[in-house]
Amino acid sequence: MTKRLLVTVAGWEERFLKGCEQDVLTFKPDHLLILFSQEYSEWTSQNRLSLIDFCNNNDVKVTEELLSFTDQVKSFQSLVDLLEKSIDDPDTVVRFNATTSPRDIIWSVLHVLDAKSIRASFSYYRALSYGDWISRDAGVPRLVIKRSGIMYPDLQTCLLVLSGYDDHRLGQLIRKFEPRKVLVGKQTGDQLGNVERNNPQNNDFGINIETFPLDCFDGSPQSVEDILEKIKPIGDNYNIIATTLGPKPSALTLFRLTKINPNVGLVYIPAKEYNQYYSHGIDLAKTTIADI
Repeated sequence: MTKRLLVTVAGWEERFLKGCEQDVLTFKPDHLLILFSQEYSEWTSQNRLSLIDFCNNNDVKVTEELLSFTDQVKSFQSLVDLLEKSIDDPDTVVRFNATTSPRDIIWSVLHVLDAKSIRASFSYYRALSYGDWISRDAGVPRLVIKRSGIMYPDLQTCLLVLSGYDDHRLGQLIRKFEPRKVLVGKQTGDQLGNVERNNPQNNDFGINIETFPLDCFDGSPQSVEDILEKIKPIGDNYNIIATTLGPKPSALTLFRLTKINPNVGLVYIPAKEYNQYYSHGIDLAKTTIADI
């Protein structure tokens, strides 16, 4: 009988708990692996207890594993070891609920699943609304382990950013990498105040920013094709560094991009402070489920 493993990263939001419950009911895993942050363990404790109780009532085995998300190298190695141990059968089918996962953890999980050629899917559950701010006091941008690309010393840098509401992080990236060119895949639609809040201003950064429309909620390969079409004319003339400040399915999009073009490097910007109440509710009608 094929084993079914659900992997998630614990969050304190309502959509974490309700989304995982939905995955338990629809994906029907034998085993749930909950990764949780040492730094925010108190914030996530009630959701984890409630989810474990829900799984016990649905005959799902649960394993909790503590990680330190601030130690990039240690976190990556621990994650590789945990997934290797949890996926002891190559025929295991995995679903990764990435709703409240940091983006570097998303890329690390995707890397392991891809390296092991595991059949897997990706789930993401949207909030109904967001608070005034999500995170602040951003740390130094850092390249992602195993997905840092290939940089040529004789080429200028192009920064590819999939949009979000945090202009401060965009400024951090520009100051860190001093790009000659910036491309922003700007989220389409007017949901969640997108039009008003998602509006990077060129003059704020002293550099020309070229935007193009992109549905960052789209977990299909079409988003990758849209980006490839945009970077194709410049691919031989620039080192491309990419990140996402938008919805988590766009992290899957960038991972797929690096599989097609391994020269593209992924970068992650850690935050030192999060808003405990930055999202509210869950919109089950707009769930993203995508094959990895």
